[in-house]
Amino acid sequence: MSAILYNIKRFVLLISVIFLFDSCDSGKNEIYGQLLDLEGNPIENSHVKIRVPNEDVKNDSLTSSLLQTVLTDKQGNFKIDAPYEGAAILDFTAPLHENKSLPVYFLNDSKLHLKIQLAPITKKEDLSELAVVGNFNDYDKSKSVPMTLNDNGIYTCEIEYSGDQLEYQLVNYTADMEFINAKYPGLNSCNPSEAKTTITSDGTYVSVAKLKDGKAIIEVDPKILDTKERDGVWTLVESSGNTKMFSDLVKSFENDVELYIKDRIRVKNGFDKEDEIGALRKKHDWSKIKNTINDVLENEDVETELKQAVLAYYTQSIGSLGEMFYNALDTDLGVKALELIEPTSSIWTLFEGVNNLRWSHQHNPIRNFEPYFDELVNNHSNSMLIQGVLLYDVKVSLYEEDFDRVKTHTNILINNYPESAAAKEAAKFSGIKNEVTTIPSFSISDIDDPNKIYSDESLKGSYYLIDFWGTWCVPCIAEMPYLHQAYEKYQGQEFEILSLAWDKSPEAVQKFRAKRWNMPWSNAWIEGYSSRERDENELLRKFNVNGFPTTLFIDPDGNVIAKGGALRGSRLDETLSKYLK
Repeated sequence: MSAILYNIKRFVLLISVIFLFDSCDSGKNEIYGQLLDLEGNPIENSHVKIRVPNEDVKNDSLTSSLLQTVLTDKQGNFKIDAPYEGAAILDFTAPLHENKSLPVYFLNDSKLHLKIQLAPITKKEDLSELAVVGNFNDYDKSKSVPMTLNDNGIYTCEIEYSGDQLEYQLVNYTADMEFINAKYPGLNSCNPSEAKTTITSDGTYVSVAKLKDGKAIIEVDPKILDTKERDGVWTLVESSGNTKMFSDLVKSFENDVELYIKDRIRVKNGFDKEDEIGALRKKHDWSKIKNTINDVLENEDVETELKQAVLAYYTQSIGSLGEMFYNALDTDLGVKALELIEPTSSIWTLFEGVNNLRWSHQHNPIRNFEPYFDELVNNHSNSMLIQGVLLYDVKVSLYEEDFDRVKTHTNILINNYPESAAAKEAAKFSGIKNEVTTIPSFSISDIDDPNKIYSDESLKGSYYLIDFWGTWCVPCIAEMPYLHQAYEKYQGQEFEILSLAWDKSPEAVQKFRAKRWNMPWSNAWIEGYSSRERDENELLRKFNVNGFPTTLFIDPDGNVIAKGGALRGSRLDETLSKYLK
């Protein structure tokens, strides 16, 4: 689930200064400071944007509204006068630098003095697929132009273009972004070798190439960027009152979240030893954050708007740490968020907390979430928020196999927003009305022996545990001890496991089996690994695979006799023992 995945490395820096948007004519909030690199040097062509929650019913194409964009001076200084009591997001952006988020709360006539130091983006170690997209091909990655490595170590390509100015980005240049649950390809980036860059409407940067006779020679020196990851830093130099209190709270939140993510990814990349996962979650106790929030909520001197900001930020930050079998968001705080923040509040256009509440709700039901959800979907003024919330709910409902809910919310998207990307994506699932009850027709070759074929027919006559998994999938790897125990106990009793890997390559699967878990049963690799092709993959769609792991227990006649939670952890043996001795 992409909505439960936590992005710690995005290309464009977004430092979010969060307010509750409420115009005020009596004074101004002064925002100023410096935007620098990690060495303390100004970053050329860097920007600061102010966005606010979108309350414009006539312009709901975006979840937030852009008020102003400011270019920093040669020393990296910026200054913005914001005549609002509460309301904005500051986006700090710079070419070839990473992101960091910093929520802040403002009172009228507040001052906020910031020092922002951005880490450079990290390049891929393997640049063999380096390519170019741009206005010459509508930034279509499927039409990207590959670059050639020359003897001097410089990558080059030639682009023909009849327009006035050729703008472009590099593809497959930045390192993959690491998440708790997965890795995703790095975003397009501008060219560090190019002299001129410009910012786009979506906040990313493009390079501008010189044209001669309708052609441009693009050159990239890979030595300019490093493959070593570094972290950005932000400092609150000066503030006071509730503005400072909120910033201190955010700093505490961020430190705890970043430490957890680093530890979680370290365990993940060490192939998820179950005892280490347990020790990690015991080490990171979220009760301290809960107590801090409760202190704020119980303080009568703290205004309601600040309490709403604290809860909304909590649902976005801590809520984003959820995994398939883990939920960091506290249910009691989830209930308080629903009680204090109206379903139609514009603050949800600023924070992505509603989807995290939905995921938490499927783990541990949150009181009154369903009527709250319905009120938001039916009456919120921002259509983009509604579309995103409905699409995410469709995906979670698919995971829960609540096909009636899938159909209901897909139809709302199709009927109310027929041309939207959310409606088109949800429409892919509209034909899924029933769960898989018998094994569908399929055929796939063994990962070790291409001549050996597994199919619906070849599986008949034995009990089969079919497991869709991936080396990148934390919950999948957490199941490995139980799968090995089951295989050791029941092999030879007309029982077999077929693991179908959704992964970037067969080599990645073979490396995992050689290094961590040998998986001595039947294994196959599913071609077409990518987030986009996952929804389009015929085999995954036939089996209604909407998340990983997905496991089905098949009887000798090809009937599905168990699936999902009944085949997880210690319940796996309990289920198998009903059919096997």
